[in-house]
Amino acid sequence: MEKDPVEAIGGSALKVYLVLLENDKPMGVRELQRRMGFKSPAAAKHHLDRLCRLGLVKRVEDGYIAVKPSSASILSMYMLFMGKMIPRTLPIAAFAVATLTTYIVLRIVWGTASELTLLTILVLLTVMLIIHSLEMFYAIRRLAGE
Repeated sequence: MEKDPVEAIGGSALKVYLVLLENDKPMGVRELQRRMGFKSPAAAKHHLDRLCRLGLVKRVEDGYIAVKPSSASILSMYMLFMGKMIPRTLPIAAFAVATLTTYIVLRIVWGTASELTLLTILVLLTVMLIIHSLEMFYAIRRLAGE
């Protein structure tokens, strides 16, 4: 099995890759230097060259763009939402929270709370999804050294 190139990078290189993934247009070396807060363009170029060698970034006419991760990559478990990487399970967790909240409110309004089994399943589902989403959210941040 081929090793995920994303796992071979960390710290600043991963941050550079994530910035390029989140950006919808090519970025030049100086633009990346400013965005990342590097002291010199050489630092940005170093990370870009390394990412190019790993096949995660490619050079285009206007700068550099990130290559979308393969389905085998750890990043395939994330999606871009409003320019940020979020776990794919987060929208499901949000739906579970909304469903659980709606259920509880409707049961209180209707005055019957006898369906304890359904309520228990909804609570467990919601908690599991939230925990998993948070673990994924913080895992990518740990890899990036944040």
